Amino acid sequence: LAEAYQYDFDARVLARLNSPASGAAIAGTITEAGVMAGTVIAKALGSLLAGTYPADGAVLLIHPVQLGSGLLQDSQFTNAATFGDTGPIRTGRVASYLGIDIIVSEQVTGTGGTYRSYLVAKEALAFANKRDFTVETDYNVQKRQHMIVATGRFGGTIVHQNGIWEVKTVNG
Repeated sequence: LAEAYQYDFDARVLARLNSPASGAAIAGTITEAGVMAGTVIAKALGSLLAGTYPADGAVLLIHPVQLGSGLLQDSQFTNAATFGDTGPIRTGRVASYLGIDIIVSEQVTGTGGTYRSYLVAKEALAFANKRDFTVETDYNVQKRQHMIVATGRFGGTIVHQNGIWEVKTVNG
């Protein structure tokens, strides 16, 4: 249930970022002709900092292709093992860079080889439960199946639009 909830939550966060409600916009879009790289993240971070939002607590949401075709092939990450951080080599993951947590989600969209990612400052988005989860179970004797149904409601909004940057890269 927790995994299904997280999947749904990711979808709703990205839906909010892809089409902000009530005319609210994000700070801007950075478009790069190449793949996702450390330099692209640094450029996005510079834009975030210029809007007076700190990097502390910021999150970068990226597509798996941006990780595999970009970051894991970027020498800034693979050569990090030389200086003691063997994480990208051992795990195939980049957990953070320049103080920004990196979250990989298949629900980040990509069209025609161009992939979106979002750099989100801490507290730029707000989500809250409207109703806690209710879990109900039932047993179907004829099918010999236990059924579990969970329902819950939550909502979200963009609080600080200048704390969100869209970053578009091309899969190389």
